[in-house]
Amino acid sequence: MAPIKEWFGAYNVIFRWFEKNYGKEALTEYWRFLAESCFQETIERFKEGGLNEIDSYFREIFETDGGEYTSSLSENLLLCEIKKCPDHDFMKGSDNPCFKPIEDYCRHHDIINSVIAQKAGFSFCMSECSGEGQCRWMFKRQGRDF
Repeated sequence: MAPIKEWFGAYNVIFRWFEKNYGKEALTEYWRFLAESCFQETIERFKEGGLNEIDSYFREIFETDGGEYTSSLSENLLLCEIKKCPDHDFMKGSDNPCFKPIEDYCRHHDIINSVIAQKAGFSFCMSECSGEGQCRWMFKRQGRDF
């Protein structure tokens, strides 16, 4: 199924509304709720397939959505480099003022991926983020330091 790019902007509108009406802390809790409620299948895939499955999962998402993703994998560490985030790419190119990314837009990746990783037996760190659609993520087996 081809991505519907307008959804990237719609998520941003939802995040903006939530933050405006309930605050940043509540928005963070909302992202945690989404991760805990909606990703059980993904968590199970990550548990079963380990770092290889995490890499495959994100590679497929970024390819499907028109992003640019590279990775390097060792026994205990997956380093993901997002060179072009499809969300940001769409929103930056849109004339719709509602689609201008909220200040902490990228933070939803940090929160949601952290919860999913922890439940699957891994740790997650968004080690770099430009706020403009480029970032680095690290997944490690739990019990290992970054």
